[in-house]
Amino acid sequence: MLAAPCAGQTDRFFFKAAGGYSHPFLPNLSNELETQGHDGLRGGFGGCIALGRTLVEKRWALEFSLAIAYYPSFDYENEFDAFEGKMSHYDFAVIFKRCLLPDAERIVPSIGAGLGYGITNLISGGGKIQTVHALALAQLEAPINDDVSFLLEASYGAGLESKTFENPFLENVPGDVVLDANGIPLEDRFSGFTVRIGIMVWLKAPPEENE
Repeated sequence: MLAAPCAGQTDRFFFKAAGGYSHPFLPNLSNELETQGHDGLRGGFGGCIALGRTLVEKRWALEFSLAIAYYPSFDYENEFDAFEGKMSHYDFAVIFKRCLLPDAERIVPSIGAGLGYGITNLISGGGKIQTVHALALAQLEAPINDDVSFLLEASYGAGLESKTFENPFLENVPGDVVLDANGIPLEDRFSGFTVRIGIMVWLKAPPEENE
């Protein structure tokens, strides 16, 4: 039987890679698309890579992550603006995690929270909003062997303020903004829910801890 990954072991560095389904929430953009006669935003692919280290005999962990999401394209067309929307989102975050059952041997649950910097692109090459994001994470880890674990996680991230989609085109002109059906600059706040599966690879402990 495998030892519990969280309990009674030397703290180690780890690498995480996971991918799955991501659903975006931008209420103003969704309302505008519905006004134009289109469906609202649809979910797409969400991936994440992270590097971190456990703390206090693996009961806590700190990780630095990069999350990406790509969503299905859509047509954006009103009296003032027309383009093909190709929305994507990037999050650079620091997450602090807590192992809930340090003595568990098969399934090890953890929760976490953190802050990051999010960039949401409405158009390929432009039309973006950028803001600080808050993130929450729930994770289930199932050890495969001493160095690799299977991972299932769900995360939710939300921007802390609304921003205007600026510089919408590849040939950016200072002051360009995306306009809604009323000719008003489109302002929104990104949030998204993502479910991912992947692996966690436990890296070798520093030399002094192997002695």
